[in-house]
Amino acid sequence: MSKGNIKMFVVFVIFSFFTPIKCKTEDVIVTIDGEEKIFTTSAGYLSFNEEFTPSVEYTSSPKLQFLARQLSPSYLRLGGNSADITVYGVGKESNCRPQNNSGAHSLKEQCFFPADMERMINFTSAIKADLIFDLNEYYSYGDPGSGKNGGQRTKRPGPLNTSNMIDLLRFWKAHPSLTPPRITLGNELASNLSPETSASDFWDLRKAMDGIWPEGDAPILMGVDMWWENATWLKGFLSSKPPPLAALTWHLYSLDCVVTEERILDPTVLDRCATFADSYNTIVQSSSGYSQTPLWITETGVGWGGASLDKIAPSYLDGFWFLDQAGLLATHNVLVQHRHALACSWGPCFISGVPTLTPRPDYWSALLWKKIVGAVVLNATVEKKAPKLRVYAHCANNNSSNNFVLIVINLDLETSYNINLQGNLGNISTQEYYWLTPEASNITSSTIRLNDKVLGLGEKDGEYTLPSLAPNKKYSMNGVVVIPPRSYGFIHFPNSEVNACKKAK
Repeated sequence: MSKGNIKMFVVFVIFSFFTPIKCKTEDVIVTIDGEEKIFTTSAGYLSFNEEFTPSVEYTSSPKLQFLARQLSPSYLRLGGNSADITVYGVGKESNCRPQNNSGAHSLKEQCFFPADMERMINFTSAIKADLIFDLNEYYSYGDPGSGKNGGQRTKRPGPLNTSNMIDLLRFWKAHPSLTPPRITLGNELASNLSPETSASDFWDLRKAMDGIWPEGDAPILMGVDMWWENATWLKGFLSSKPPPLAALTWHLYSLDCVVTEERILDPTVLDRCATFADSYNTIVQSSSGYSQTPLWITETGVGWGGASLDKIAPSYLDGFWFLDQAGLLATHNVLVQHRHALACSWGPCFISGVPTLTPRPDYWSALLWKKIVGAVVLNATVEKKAPKLRVYAHCANNNSSNNFVLIVINLDLETSYNINLQGNLGNISTQEYYWLTPEASNITSSTIRLNDKVLGLGEKDGEYTLPSLAPNKKYSMNGVVVIPPRSYGFIHFPNSEVNACKKAK
């Protein structure tokens, strides 16, 4: 086989870092099935969101554009709680004016004008992302309520009002360059709408799209952006026969509003996301006419609230959850997952809000994922005696080889592991470590190190530069991989050969 036809094989390793007083070492066997892939994610597997309406300062920032562009290919979903209080300033609403509100959101209604649409299209073009636009399913009915922190959801008192939506669709038809490639409808409205009503809403939207784009070049329709604990609702939605959807979209905050160090480092809590994915996979695969619809998480974070969220989300500690969920859900048929959001001043974002726009630790983990990890997912099995050791495997993100990379997550405070790899993997003696650790061994630090070098964005004469992301190369005669306590990272095996990666070309 020629060199140009070879693919890399990657295994992810996530491990936790700490310097305990006493540390024990255990040998553990990890078996990699290198013969057959178990799934293939999208190239934009790690993507992100933003709420309506990002500021001009935000979308025009060269710094933010540079940072976001490094995560391409990606999708940017414009949506969230603000989607269902947004009025489009076109047609009869061209003179839209925001309305104040003292309820769940700062505005009862907010306006989104053609100039805003142009800014978002320009922004996604600059960062090489595809835009997903979340349409308002509550237009003319006020704020649906967040349903969070004791907030109340309100039942929509009437049918879907499509008037403003249709005006926007017609605007897009007349301005193809401002048309998003993908759209969805509503945000977490399972508590507001019955599954039958939601299916009917999607048909109303589909018919409007077909009438405006009879030639068939309308945006791609996805849905339904529901919560992760809505399995019964989803079954009812699909039983009501909505129109075909390019992806079944849902949201996942599996730690809810109880975000603590103990829960993030608890493997039984981390496993919750796989339980939700399996439940939805079972429903979709058993639904006639929808069995091939992929699962797509259009909003996720370590949690949606709680007293500790703003302390943990910007820290190294958050990476245990982030990389574990990324690795785990790829083994449970999730095509894409979106971090909520790209940048913000609070909550689980990749980057801090304006004006600082500082990359957080999870940004660097995502960047390394994009650099190293390919879309082809392989099966990795860890011995049961090491429940706090989490290992995932992919073909590497390199079309010129058949290598693999290890991602290991060691949640154990006092145990380091010597991983003995089993499987038809080829030469695994040469190992390239991309090892991520916190500043001063403090897992709540907002500073992250790669191979003991602090990661940060460089700037000179208005030009931004990334730090060196070079690996630390090691040679292991017997191929054993050494994982320290409580830290995480990636390991690439540049001389390995994996059959599943050859077949997946």
